[in-house]
Amino acid sequence: MGGRVQRRAGSVIVLFLIATVGIGAYAIATLGINSSETDIFSDELRVMTLREDYFENFPRLRDPIVVVVDAVTPDLAHDSANRLAQRLQSEPERFPDVYQPDGGKFFDEHGLLYLSVTELQDLVDRLSLAQPFLSRLSRDQSVGGLLSLLDEAGGAVESGQLEQSMLGETFDSVSRSIDNYLAGRDTPLSWQTLLDANAPQKKTYRRFLLVRPVVDFNRIRPAEDSLLGLREAIAELGLDNGSDVRVRATGTFPLAYEEAQHVREQATWAGIASLLLVTVILLIGFRSPRLVVCSILALLVGLVWTAGFAAAVVGHLNLVSVAFGVLFIGLSIDFAIHISVQFSDELGAGADAQAALRRAATSVGGSLVICALTTAVAFFAFVPTDFIGVAELGLIAGTGMFIGLFTNFTLLPALILKFASHSRIKSGGALPGWLASLFALPVRHARSVLAVAGVLGLASVWLLPDIHFDTNPIRVRDPSTDSVQVFNEILEQGDAYPWNLNVVTKDLASARVTAARLQALPGIRLTLTLSDFVPDGQEQKLDILDQAALMLLPSLDAAPGNTQTSGAQLRSDIGKLEKTLGTLSAGSKNSELAGSARRLLDALGRLHQTLASISDESAALEALRNVLFDSLPERLRLLRSALQTGSVDMQSIPEQLKQRMTGKDGRARIEVFPTEDLNDQLALEAYVSAIQSVDPDAYGEGLLIVDSGRVVVGALQQALITAGVVITLILVIVWRNILDSALVAAPLILAT
Repeated sequence: MGGRVQRRAGSVIVLFLIATVGIGAYAIATLGINSSETDIFSDELRVMTLREDYFENFPRLRDPIVVVVDAVTPDLAHDSANRLAQRLQSEPERFPDVYQPDGGKFFDEHGLLYLSVTELQDLVDRLSLAQPFLSRLSRDQSVGGLLSLLDEAGGAVESGQLEQSMLGETFDSVSRSIDNYLAGRDTPLSWQTLLDANAPQKKTYRRFLLVRPVVDFNRIRPAEDSLLGLREAIAELGLDNGSDVRVRATGTFPLAYEEAQHVREQATWAGIASLLLVTVILLIGFRSPRLVVCSILALLVGLVWTAGFAAAVVGHLNLVSVAFGVLFIGLSIDFAIHISVQFSDELGAGADAQAALRRAATSVGGSLVICALTTAVAFFAFVPTDFIGVAELGLIAGTGMFIGLFTNFTLLPALILKFASHSRIKSGGALPGWLASLFALPVRHARSVLAVAGVLGLASVWLLPDIHFDTNPIRVRDPSTDSVQVFNEILEQGDAYPWNLNVVTKDLASARVTAARLQALPGIRLTLTLSDFVPDGQEQKLDILDQAALMLLPSLDAAPGNTQTSGAQLRSDIGKLEKTLGTLSAGSKNSELAGSARRLLDALGRLHQTLASISDESAALEALRNVLFDSLPERLRLLRSALQTGSVDMQSIPEQLKQRMTGKDGRARIEVFPTEDLNDQLALEAYVSAIQSVDPDAYGEGLLIVDSGRVVVGALQQALITAGVVITLILVIVWRNILDSALVAAPLILAT
């Protein structure tokens, strides 16, 4: 703020304007966004080395989009997941890899081999009892045909030819489907549930897809094209417009995408909001619009120059350093406030504008230099840490303090001389009594204030052990978003695909041995190796399936014939079935069957009344047929395929699965599933520690979360100690007074 600036104020303003336009254009063109959540940590960290080695060996496993398909029936879940997988596979340029860990052609054909012998025999026995009815259903998939079949089944139960439990379950399923139809819901009858009634019943049935996206980390939303394509596919298939099926996506990129939708907007709006608040505060405090405008202009120029520095030196903003603008506004404006207030005081003392600026520089210049230096040191203390995200923020924000100091010592005086040379900060009068008393409190009651501060300080130290750093990145995200909600559901249920740890051994034989050791650990629910995809006891299971095929395949291979029922025929079929149901509900010794018969009888009565009042009877019957039979053809096809399956060996396992379990270098992968909810930090740490006791080189996102949390804590501790020591040394050197330096440090230490 020397004489040259004052003598050439106009030239200084023009030079700053030209430079700012150039720097701003450069920053806009050059300053990119690195939205990678892992790049905010040093590549030299052991966990990052393990991560890169793991994904280099298993590239298909790198940060997949986890697509979760939930449906009210297992049929809908299976079919919806298959349709979506096929749709995504049709666009390999958007979805290079689509994998169904719990489905797909291989498991549809060979899935029965993964049942135990007892489970398989029970299923085959039930299917054998139902063989006559399956034969009828294969040929006649009409509403009337189904009602006639139920009528005959009721007679078979009365004669002891059919299990009562099987018929009761069928009655309940059909009555629920009729009720859904009458209520306007098109939820199809679950034939999968009827064919395998011993399977556990759930409110929701879930399937997974693991989708590898196309990624560009130079964009704020790196997987945007794939995620938008996923949304388009879901909408195109009609999987987003009903209550029966729900499709959600989670994993690294969906979580980051929903967050990135807010990051740039939030950073922008936070900057705008902070600038507006600063302006309002200055207007209230200065009561001089000209001084406010000069201060804000100097602030904005410094902000643009700082962005230019970030573009030139760092080249990008990460998810942490994107906040530099708000920090700059809040800290740099202090320089303008001190200079403007002192300038106004000097004007009030009778000095002219140039003299007032010189005296202001002399009065507050040294203090502002110390403030800028110490603040910059606090930011620079993060630079040597392994937390790259905050290190880059520290470099940008720390340099920004010197840029802000420079613009306030050069541009601000020039602006004041040109546009606010006679502007003074107008006094707001005496402080309110309560505020004046509050400010006087530390002076009047110094010992009491010190005593209270000491007590609070000791209490804070006592509470320090109860403070812990929550490493869970999900808890800092919006809990109302689909990606966060389904992520938490997956972790709670133990299907922790995103956070599972993996152990890699030299070959499959070693993997089997290591998997056994891991399985014996507490907190481990399941281990999976490629060997586990070769079912046990295949010879016995294939014999069971061969015998079942001899009995069932002729029935299942029958070509479907009649699918239509006239209104008159349907009313006749309803009447016959109602008589049988009336007999069963009144005379059955099985109370459960009687209850099921009554419920179906009531549903048929409501159906009869509804059909009688509908003008377009054929359309209504077709809609009812769709509800009752939509899922049946696919279930029969899958059953035919499963009955004709062959054995499974290492050669027949799909290549897509092999590449997930065998690395490019031939090493074998073991996936380790936890018993506990990994949302619990202690459970996650125990899970990681247990696996590392067997293999210290195990890797998974759970390890990254635990280790990155330690890096963050270590970086903050390192920066705090470094900044405290260096700033104290600066104060001692500048002031040459240890006591004064201690007095400055004391409130900072207490506040910390």
